[in-house]
Amino acid sequence: MKVWALSFFVLILSCFLKVESNSSIYNVIDYGARGDGHIDDTKAFTKAWEAACSSSSSSSPTMHVPSEMTFMIQPLYFRGECDPKQINVEINGNIVGPKDPSDWTCYDGCREWIHFEHVDGLRVYGSGTINGQGQK
Repeated sequence: MKVWALSFFVLILSCFLKVESNSSIYNVIDYGARGDGHIDDTKAFTKAWEAACSSSSSSSPTMHVPSEMTFMIQPLYFRGECDPKQINVEINGNIVGPKDPSDWTCYDGCREWIHFEHVDGLRVYGSGTINGQGQK
């Protein structure tokens, strides 16, 4: 009877406690990326970056690009100032640019394809590839 009463008490108590997810992984798939190499995944990368950059997690947040997928992105600026002291970008999949720079969707005459600006404590790692599909 005591075990049942204790279990019931824990169950009731858990209903009143606020449970927070302290996940510090921001997977681009969770933000709408398709990863088929053809559909533009730029918006999903932007949303995942913004979430990681503004994270209040106690651990260093990681923007995650999953393996065995190819993500096509337009020119993209990853901007800080980020709230965390360190931010990670884990690239295990493949990131590709449009096949021809004339297909780039640019504002302000972009000259870079991927650009990090005002980001302190940045760590980029993983087993994936970044292929801008430059000069042929």
